[in-house]
Amino acid sequence: MDGKDQTQQSVTQAIILAHRSTEANASPVCLLSVATLPIVLRAILTAQRAGARKFLVVVDEVNGPNIRRTLERSRRLPDEVEWLTLPSSATSPLVVLNAIAERAEEQFLLLPGDATFHWRLLDPLISMDGPEVVQLVASGHCTGIYKFSRHALATLCRLSPTLHTWRDLDRWLERAHLLHREEAEDKFWQPITSAEDLQRAEAKLNQWLYKETDGLFAQWNRKISIPISRWLIKLPITPNMVTVFTLLVSVVSGVFFALGGYLHTLMGAILSHLACILDGSDGEVARLTFQESEFGCWLETVCDNAYYASIYTGMVIGMYRTTGSMAYPIAGVLLGVGMLMSFITTGYQRKYVARHRPEKYLSEWQKKMDAHRDNVLYRFARRHEFLVRRAFLPYAILFFAVINFMEFVLFMSALGANLVWTLALYSHRAFRRDASQKVSRLPRRPVADGQRRAASHQ
Repeated sequence: MDGKDQTQQSVTQAIILAHRSTEANASPVCLLSVATLPIVLRAILTAQRAGARKFLVVVDEVNGPNIRRTLERSRRLPDEVEWLTLPSSATSPLVVLNAIAERAEEQFLLLPGDATFHWRLLDPLISMDGPEVVQLVASGHCTGIYKFSRHALATLCRLSPTLHTWRDLDRWLERAHLLHREEAEDKFWQPITSAEDLQRAEAKLNQWLYKETDGLFAQWNRKISIPISRWLIKLPITPNMVTVFTLLVSVVSGVFFALGGYLHTLMGAILSHLACILDGSDGEVARLTFQESEFGCWLETVCDNAYYASIYTGMVIGMYRTTGSMAYPIAGVLLGVGMLMSFITTGYQRKYVARHRPEKYLSEWQKKMDAHRDNVLYRFARRHEFLVRRAFLPYAILFFAVINFMEFVLFMSALGANLVWTLALYSHRAFRRDASQKVSRLPRRPVADGQRRAASHQ
């Protein structure tokens, strides 16, 4: 899916410098792979993830044809990609910027083609207004990531200072009071100049796969799911394929639960836990290969709910077959109603809270709950929401399967599912009230006399 809401965006063009990443008698550094994708392609897709829509790739005349051919063969390039070929001797920043000037928009990102970086580094630059040139600096080192204005570029080209290196460019911009530096976290950026740098880039990329909403159990799962995802991206497999396969594992888990008996139940719990681990792999594969989509996020949500339906249906059937007690079908009906209502209410709330970014639902929901900590019910929901997460529940199921006390899981789940949708409806009232208050606090634009007259005639 798109990396950000386009309504606040002021920068849509990214210019990627892939002409200076070649050593003598060596293949271009920018074509080295990180997580199966060439570094320069990762730069383009990272900019797209942050919100850029137009791209200009600067290459040299020697390696340019190979770089272009490799990227086009990948079939992963965005639609609006242009190419600018420079002479191999064009190493001066002024020469490069002069060549860029004719194709540059009012504001644009200038990105290195020989480094990996997280899209969140670009996020503030995309919507930032004010400074002529913004440079990202990490631990005192220039990242090679800039936001340029066309005015600053025109000033630079008109005055034509003597610039031999990009550091000379930084000094000149600083003396001309055109440069503003922003500090960036070193863990979100990695320059590539050697094989050791590739290893560091891969390690940092693994860390980027962790989410801010990951709890303790989710972090444990990622220690297993990330190596699996790393293996999966080497195969012609899409994230949605992983999601569907995970659903199949969930269904098989439900079948084992339905067979009843201790060993079948234990096997069902183990498969349930495997499905929980694989549940992280689809999103990891998507983020590693830039294949995130709104459809994929909603498909995962549907499959998550299908997971619950599968394992709990299996539990009810298995317990009834083993004991013949009607208490289990009754609990199953209550659980089914609670799950259906929870799916409807949280799905609607997800669309309302996260809008076009459904993957942000949990973090946005947590922020809203934290804003209402004075309310006892909201505080209870915020503190205990981890109990219904896909990452935690399989651990609980496996534990109670081992001690042969699955009845507790079924009855508590029936209670919990109905609490979820009740609290979702209750909290949604507060969310709507917060939204209306936010709108009412917005300053009203004065209406011009001409507009008033036009409105009165209508």
